Amino acid sequence: MPNDFTKKAKVNVLSRVGKITACACNRFCKARVPVKKSNMKKIILLTGIALFASAFCLHAQSIDNKNWKAYLEAPINDTVVFHIQSDSSFVTNSNGDVVIRMRCFIAGDTLTMVNLDAEQHGCADQKGKYKVNYKDDSFMLTLIDDACEGRAQALQGRKWNLVTK
Repeated sequence: MPNDFTKKAKVNVLSRVGKITACACNRFCKARVPVKKSNMKKIILLTGIALFASAFCLHAQSIDNKNWKAYLEAPINDTVVFHIQSDSSFVTNSNGDVVIRMRCFIAGDTLTMVNLDAEQHGCADQKGKYKVNYKDDSFMLTLIDDACEGRAQALQGRKWNLVTK
């Protein structure tokens, strides 16, 4: 019958050759298949990368499919709501009337938009690109490139707050 000293000596020898495994009861078992240290490091690394990537994607897409409110100064001088949808987006004024329709695309932390209504506000088919700076329940847009000067002035640096129902 082996005593505690011989068990510890056997564990030390086995751990040096990388063939030691532990059961849930903290006793060493011959039936379990050993896990190599290099494979375990790879598993931990891949799990960490996957968690980091999923957290970044969720954060970057958090403005999509929500409604955002901001006050726009002259020439609009009104509180507007930006309804950002995956397929088509639009802006409404304080009366609930649609002011402009647009297509929005979100890739990472970049929002690209194209106005669809040329008659009222011009800039039809002109792309605007903005960096989304999301924090808590609000975001601000930083201009990357926009051929539509009026849209760039209205959106640049404006704080948009989440509309809660």
